[in-house]
Amino acid sequence: MQSVNYRRPPLSLQDTQDLNKLILLL
Repeated sequence: MQSVNYRRPPLSLQDTQDLNKLILLL
């Protein structure tokens, strides 16, 4: 999974915040 997910460039602060919101919704 890591090899697939980390092909993208490093996540920005906005991206991490969006991910946190999605996790909270779950």
